[in-house]
Amino acid sequence: MRLLYADHLLARLQFLRTGSLHQRLLNCMQAAIAEEVFPRGSRLPPTRDLARELGVSRNTVMHVYESLMAQGYVTARTGSGTWIAETLPENSLQSDAIADLQAVKAQRPATLSKRGASLLGHATASPYQWGAFVPGAPDVTEFPHKLFSQIQARLNREPDVHRLVYSSGGGCPDLRHALVDYLRVARSVRADADQILITEGVHQAVDLVTRVLCDPGDRVWMEEPGYWGTRNLLRMNGLKIRAMPVDEQGLVPDSGPAPKMVFVTPSHQYPLGVHLSLARRQALLTLARRHQSWIVEDDYDSEFRFSGQPHPSLQGLEADAPVIYMGTFSKTLYPALRIGYMVVPKPLAQPLRIAAAELYRGGHLLI
Repeated sequence: MRLLYADHLLARLQFLRTGSLHQRLLNCMQAAIAEEVFPRGSRLPPTRDLARELGVSRNTVMHVYESLMAQGYVTARTGSGTWIAETLPENSLQSDAIADLQAVKAQRPATLSKRGASLLGHATASPYQWGAFVPGAPDVTEFPHKLFSQIQARLNREPDVHRLVYSSGGGCPDLRHALVDYLRVARSVRADADQILITEGVHQAVDLVTRVLCDPGDRVWMEEPGYWGTRNLLRMNGLKIRAMPVDEQGLVPDSGPAPKMVFVTPSHQYPLGVHLSLARRQALLTLARRHQSWIVEDDYDSEFRFSGQPHPSLQGLEADAPVIYMGTFSKTLYPALRIGYMVVPKPLAQPLRIAAAELYRGGHLLI
């Protein structure tokens, strides 16, 4: 097995071109210890092993260890090797090695692309992702972690080889078939398993459909106010976003230029919570069919309600509706799971499945 310490030193040695090999290796090790890349109190590799991995003589490594010991960076323990000191010498942070490597880092360009700068300029993700009044965050302390771990352990004992490789079939077949049964009953979704693609959440789903079905400059409609994550993805993919007002019946369509896509949260509008009325749903479906547009239905928070009957999905309102339905397990299980799903019209299933495999190399099959 290769030594991680050796890999780090080989990478750093590339940036130090002057001086003897002994001095350059000493400088790299001083810097790694001072920066705690090599943790204090940890054991250094035996000189023979490190010399073999670095491709240098053992004598060179031994002399470096002796220099580190003389300077107070390491200590020798009889019979157990060389260990990094718990307390470093006072001048360690001002060593030439640190200065040289910091100078190399300072020379690295940090220029962002225009769209990269735009993304950072509009970044709105909160550093607080869990707690009271944080939208979209379940009480993760209530998740049955013990049971989940037992199921994982059982599946991991003798895993199917097909669950250990990249996924190009749209995700785990068992999960896709289970979703068909669940969505048909709970959300009135019309689909079969071939129409379902497993994603790493709604963000990836939005990125996939906009990349494959839109060109830069295409018009899209989005609710205002609406989900910040969707807006940033649309902006990054070069789409012209038209902010559509929301009233007590949901998104308000108009007779302006037809969009390529309409992004809506019809069952529970984010963040206002209103329900898209039947008349508005029918108007959006009519518009999409007339102009060959796509409606992207983010079924945000549909699993939870305080009273009344559940609102069926927009996707299931008509047969072969021009709707791409998106959901996630972030709120019913936990957000870090990073598993979501799309239900797509049959003509889009194969193209999106291929595109997802090309762009994202799907996985998480055991989970």
